[in-house]
Amino acid sequence: MLKRALFLAALLAAPSAHAAPAGTVFLAGGHVMDQDADLWKAFIGRASSPTIAVFGSARESLKVARGAYEQDTPGIWCYQHVLKHYGAKPRFVPIAIDNYRQAAHDPANLKLVEQAGGVWFGGGAQDLHARCLLEDDGRDTPLMSAVRKVYQRGGVVGGTSAGAAVMDKLTYGDGESADYLLANRLVKRPLTAFGKADTAMGDGKTGGYTTGFGFTSGIDAAVDTHVDARGRYGRVLVAMGQLDYHFGIALAENTALAVQGQRGVAFGAGSVVVFDGRQAEIAKAGRFTARDVGASVLRAHDAYDFTTGEATLGRRPSPGPLPTAPANLLNRDALPRVIEAFQASGARELRCPAPAAKLVFTLRRGYTTLLDVTPLEAP
Repeated sequence: MLKRALFLAALLAAPSAHAAPAGTVFLAGGHVMDQDADLWKAFIGRASSPTIAVFGSARESLKVARGAYEQDTPGIWCYQHVLKHYGAKPRFVPIAIDNYRQAAHDPANLKLVEQAGGVWFGGGAQDLHARCLLEDDGRDTPLMSAVRKVYQRGGVVGGTSAGAAVMDKLTYGDGESADYLLANRLVKRPLTAFGKADTAMGDGKTGGYTTGFGFTSGIDAAVDTHVDARGRYGRVLVAMGQLDYHFGIALAENTALAVQGQRGVAFGAGSVVVFDGRQAEIAKAGRFTARDVGASVLRAHDAYDFTTGEATLGRRPSPGPLPTAPANLLNRDALPRVIEAFQASGARELRCPAPAAKLVFTLRRGYTTLLDVTPLEAP
């Protein structure tokens, strides 16, 4: 506790190098339901005007991108439909991997984005978003510069699935949590590797990374999506170690985190797990291990302060017995459920196996729940 208190005192006393940004980054974990009015209104309400520029640049072609924007499918509204339903004025930005060289410099596209109060990036492959909006060397194209101006004027820049994953400075993907943890490495890919839709980010044994948009650089956070449906919590931890992120944001499906300055607020039906690695020891080579990773679980309207590492929760979990450790903590949404039960139990420690990765996760009581990851002992 003394170590943390001194760290926070120094951090709070230090002058800020940058003024708090006016805009909001809106990160959604994928599979956002059309009927989730609270989430959609939270996004639209943070725009500086009702006009929302919609990008489908994570799709395999401009035709597919336009279809996702304007064509409903059974049980699923297109982006145009859902945004209009909640009061926005959507405008499609015609750019994809098959026309990005010209489209990223097209004055008509620049004007469309510059007149918007918010920007939305759809799902697909985050490397394609990055390839379409950034130059070969990672610099902003004119169209990416227009997106940043929306944010700098106080608008909102957000997205779902790949559209959220691309918001960190180095965006990563491909592979499962167990593969990441066993390999404890990520493959570096230049943007020039992604000239077509079917290029893999990883190498079949682990994931890969390339240049992202950098909208979460102010909180120094890695972002992952679909974490509950696909058990991706381990991927976030490896990315924090390999790519030198202080924080990790693990977004469940139909759930979002709206980040303005150093404060994030959760919306939607699932959970957001925020990992705090500022005082952690995470192995960057060899077998993956971690110690003292803070872990906070947010639900709808809970808030998180990325300066202090404190979560403000609107609920008070009922005290209960120490939860039974699941057979594998990396399965689906096991981790946030166990963390919440552990917090309510008052227990000091709980060991949970992750046999596929040959590791054991240990939850410990601290200033928040602390997470240790060590090799799994043979039975």
